[in-house]
Amino acid sequence: ENAEIHRKLASQEERLRAEQTTFFAFVAHELRSPLGILLTGLANLRRALPSPDNAARIGRLSHAAQRMSTLIDRHLRLQNLARTDFEPDFADEPPDLPALEALHAQQQLHAARSFQCVYRGEAFQPVSMDAELVTLALSNLLDNAAKYAFEDSPIRLEVDVDEQSASVRYRVINEGPGLPPELAGRAFQMFQRIMGTGREKGGFGIGLALAAHVATIHGGQLSCAQDGTQTCFTLDIPMRQTKAAS
Repeated sequence: ENAEIHRKLASQEERLRAEQTTFFAFVAHELRSPLGILLTGLANLRRALPSPDNAARIGRLSHAAQRMSTLIDRHLRLQNLARTDFEPDFADEPPDLPALEALHAQQQLHAARSFQCVYRGEAFQPVSMDAELVTLALSNLLDNAAKYAFEDSPIRLEVDVDEQSASVRYRVINEGPGLPPELAGRAFQMFQRIMGTGREKGGFGIGLALAAHVATIHGGQLSCAQDGTQTCFTLDIPMRQTKAAS
């Protein structure tokens, strides 16, 4: 009897999650065009009204609109990666390439943050990967760390090529409140927000879900470990892909 109840609850949860995903995808597509118009209009308004007060107000509006645009882009990208006919573009790339590109992107978004990059092992040996997807995953992990780390603490990205295990390991490490215990095991599911830290930053956990999906596409995994105030997200991918590059 208990097994049947659990089965029904699991089935209901899966159905509700599918309906939630479908609804959000519809909303995302509908909002994309008007958001683009809004961002363009705000940029034009900033040039037309160059006073410091106006610039500050328009800047806040632009930031809010950009956050929504980023959320929509992440969701649509995740939906694309989840398609059964999606084909990653595997090629031999230096593992520092996605790390450097992700760091550059996040330094632009979080100018007040200190980012560090550390190389371990043969960090420049070519690895079979879809570099664009790995960059996307690392960008989301760095963005997540920048949002929830203590204000003055640096964000560290480690790149470690381990020939013995034939894998490349990316670690994103930060000091902060960490994940609440109740989120353990669910952090990489979509629509899981990191709450209860006293510093909620908004969002729906899409970035972590996207990073986990990139790991799966590469035959690897995304994991999270905590030690006191230190949180470490680890993206592991094999050096060689069993699937031929497209």
